[in-house]
Amino acid sequence: MGTLLAGRKPYNVNKPIKTYQLNTVTYGTVSALYLAMRTLKQISIDEGKNFPIAASVLCNDFYMDDVLSGANTLEAAKTLQHQLIDILKTAQMSLHKWCGNISELIPTTENEYDFSSTDEIKTLGIAWKARTDCFTFKVKMEQNAHPTKRSVLSIIGRLFDPLGLLGPVITKAKISMQQLWLLKIDWSERLPEKEACEWQEFVKSLMNLNDIKIERCIVIQSAVVTELHGFCDASEKAYGAAIYARTVTAAGEVKVKLVASKSRVSPIKQVTIPRLELCSAVLLTKLMHKVQRALKMDITSVSYWSDSMIVISWMKREWRDLKTFVANRVVFIQECTEINQWHHVPSEQNPADIISRGLDPERIQQSNLWWFGPSFLQERLVNLASDSNDIHNSELYQRELKNNQGDSVCLLMQDIDILPIINGCSSFVKLQRIIAWCVRFKENARNPLQTTTGSLTAPELSASLFCLVRNVQSVYFSKEIQCIKKGQQLHNSSYLLNLSPFLDEKNILRVGGRLRHSNLPAEQKHPMLIPNNNPICDLIINHFHVFYFHTVKAIHLEIVNSLSTEAFIGVLKRFISRRSRPSDIFSDNGTNFVGANNELLKILKGLFKRESAEKFEDFLASEGIKWHFNPPSTPHFGGLWEAGVKSLKGHLKRVVGNTILTHEEFFTLITQVEAVLNSRPLCPLSEDPNDDLALTPAHFLVGTSLTSLPEPPFKGTPMNRLSRWELVQKLAQTFWSKWTSDYLNRLQARPKWYRGEKEFKKNEVILVKGDDNSKLLSLNLAKIIEVHPGKDNITRIVTLKTSKGICKRPVNKIVKLPFDSN
Repeated sequence: MGTLLAGRKPYNVNKPIKTYQLNTVTYGTVSALYLAMRTLKQISIDEGKNFPIAASVLCNDFYMDDVLSGANTLEAAKTLQHQLIDILKTAQMSLHKWCGNISELIPTTENEYDFSSTDEIKTLGIAWKARTDCFTFKVKMEQNAHPTKRSVLSIIGRLFDPLGLLGPVITKAKISMQQLWLLKIDWSERLPEKEACEWQEFVKSLMNLNDIKIERCIVIQSAVVTELHGFCDASEKAYGAAIYARTVTAAGEVKVKLVASKSRVSPIKQVTIPRLELCSAVLLTKLMHKVQRALKMDITSVSYWSDSMIVISWMKREWRDLKTFVANRVVFIQECTEINQWHHVPSEQNPADIISRGLDPERIQQSNLWWFGPSFLQERLVNLASDSNDIHNSELYQRELKNNQGDSVCLLMQDIDILPIINGCSSFVKLQRIIAWCVRFKENARNPLQTTTGSLTAPELSASLFCLVRNVQSVYFSKEIQCIKKGQQLHNSSYLLNLSPFLDEKNILRVGGRLRHSNLPAEQKHPMLIPNNNPICDLIINHFHVFYFHTVKAIHLEIVNSLSTEAFIGVLKRFISRRSRPSDIFSDNGTNFVGANNELLKILKGLFKRESAEKFEDFLASEGIKWHFNPPSTPHFGGLWEAGVKSLKGHLKRVVGNTILTHEEFFTLITQVEAVLNSRPLCPLSEDPNDDLALTPAHFLVGTSLTSLPEPPFKGTPMNRLSRWELVQKLAQTFWSKWTSDYLNRLQARPKWYRGEKEFKKNEVILVKGDDNSKLLSLNLAKIIEVHPGKDNITRIVTLKTSKGICKRPVNKIVKLPFDSN
């Protein structure tokens, strides 16, 4: 411990010098601290075999002359207490001033501590109430009428919180101190009035910290799972990290408690938020390492959480690809943690967001997110699946990547003919998805460190469409593309010459023209060019199909995205829900209809597989739907419905043209077209001229004729002045105008007057030509009330009864309906 030399007297030179060695540590010397702790360590080494539990506590849980330790059960605590007393007795040392949260641990002969007392006991500067077993804070701040930078720093230094339990409050104090540095105020100079008032309010609110009580025990008894979850976040002013212990019992009881936190103010020099987020991740890694060493528990798993996908993506890259600032920190994180331990957490559920922004003292006690972590930690099973947001195109992400200038590599690739793939696909959706999977495979093979998994995304499907169109154009429009790339004029024989084609930024050949100055969407101003003799053209046209029923020549239109059996069954279910179940369905011999028939048969057989075959056949006869398929290669057998399909497709194609509609807009237009087609006359309805003159399919569907909402005509309005809703109305009005005009012309098929036509008769219902037919769902029907034959007994003038009154019209302005009015 210490050595003294006793010298001899001058007259007794023959007497030897005596050496004295101290048996105790002499306090006040430079080596006293080391000697005291080294003595305890030596005792643990000498007596460790006899007292193994106490020996470990002597090495790890002694802080100067105080020992802070504990156990999970009362029996283990008593065993530890007895071993500590016995091991120290071997060195003639005795423990006193016992304190514990259980009265049985206090020796009965100990009079220096009264367990019933409610006074706090300071342990390493933190007040601990033994009776309630919780930590408290004692804050006594004197208000300074004229605060200075020195007094501000003094108050901040008095907030002793080694675990960071009050981290958000201390962060706010640190931010205030940094603001004073930016103002370049001298140490003894008074703060400006604004800063002084804000600081005085903050000091006054610090008294609220005296009401905070923090439970000492952070784990639940009999826990079978013990996890550590760390969260990090950054703001423009500070960044920080917080760690939570999550324990779960066999019964599923969960307990989550704050363990420790750490914060740093952001540098005065401006730094990007992703860099600060990365600094917070480094801070969390260091703090987690310290907490794991301090906790004497078996940790089941460790998880790290960040709300920055950019930082997580940086961690997944090789450090060589990153710039120095980011690379150094990524290397440290990769060496200390596993990348699969990092997960993404939404910002609103990140408790580290609180410590990165700071929190007022009066609000921290009510912050459950800070004390108990996010709500998903309270669940029995924590979902560790991270979001797969694509941030690789983010400017902040790309900014920290090196511009690799490696060795030049020449890669020769042969263009792949995509035509066989197109011919092998029955639908445009299938073709688009096949190309999308191929493009993803190519990108994953090119960047194995940034592979994309999961379902196809909308950008990938868009990229596959561009790839598909680009490949087809390179085969069919190769000469035009070469001319445009060289800046040459297209050859006069090119049938694209009138379209003013150009190449966009994706090397897609598009239609040019004067519409480039309009306010239309880019896809509508400059549509992509597709050859009409390529199978892809048919697939795109067949992307939307029409289904209808013809019991009373009514038409039912549906939109589907594929020709699959499942899509048709979905259409049939919607048809039955709106129109009731049909007993017979007549159709072409299409594979999709046959498949639907087979699927329904399987369903019905599955429902009645336990019943006899006779009962199943009776059910089909009485309740089932029977399909009647036309013979193969006989489309004229379905002339009844094919006429309606032809009428719809022809006019719809001319009306819509290159206009790009959303699904909702196209569905609205199709619904209005259905109403138009269901408004055509079938036969006279009544002899009363004041009633509806003709029976239409709508009478069978809704019990009366269809009507439309009053709306202004948009036929002559330029397209670039229309809203999206007005555009749909214009298309519907244009379809009505073209269909009615075509309908009248077909009824009056008279290209040449080779022979006389049937005479018009009295009380006959006819259609009037030439009047305004712009109003939707309103045909100009009239009844002949008088005929006026000439001298040759040929009727050329008739008197009509219309909804507007009585008028005369020549017979070339009226049209017979396709039925006998009598």
